[in-house]
Amino acid sequence: MGRSWDEVESDLKTGWEKFEGRSNSTWENVKHAVRDAWHRVTGQRDLDTSKMSEASSDRFSPTGRHR
Repeated sequence: MGRSWDEVESDLKTGWEKFEGRSNSTWENVKHAVRDAWHRVTGQRDLDTSKMSEASSDRFSPTGRHR
C-alpha cells in the first residue's frame, strides 16, 4: 500500500511471469487489466489522456469539470 502503479508494475510483472497458471498470456496481454484492478483496489487514478478518445476528453474543461 502507498505505492503508485509505476512503483509496483515491475514487481507485478515479475510475479506474473513466475505464475505457472497464467496459460499463454503474456504480461503485455494482461497489464492493462491488472492496472485497472490496481487502481480500483487502491483508489488511485492516473488520467492517461493519450488513451482517451477525443470525444471523451472534450467533455472536460481545463479545470476537470464537465462542461
